[in-house]
Amino acid sequence: MIEQQQVQFFQQNGYLKYGPVLNMGEVQELRDGLDRVIQIELNGGDDSEPEFEFGHDLRSQNPSGRVITQFLNMWKREPAYERLLHHPTISGVLCALLNTSQVRLWHDQVISKPPGDND
Repeated sequence: MIEQQQVQFFQQNGYLKYGPVLNMGEVQELRDGLDRVIQIELNGGDDSEPEFEFGHDLRSQNPSGRVITQFLNMWKREPAYERLLHHPTISGVLCALLNTSQVRLWHDQVISKPPGDND
């Protein structure tokens, strides 16, 4: 999972280039979950999490709904995001780097930007 050399590098430098953490199937699950939430919000939203804010609300200029959006608390809405909280590689590496037996999520956010917009 993580080598002692990597832990020492992190302790000395404050960062670590770890490499791939998620497989392509997990990444696709996250993309699909985000797409579901975006569609709900574009169709008027609902009363459930996540909280969200428009970063650049282009809806008045562009009715296609292509906006930069910040979604908070995705783990409360989408199972794929909740699974990230318990992902063995993520939690295991974090615990090793921080020399602790557990870590706690303080805040999550997803920034969604349509391809090619605001480049």
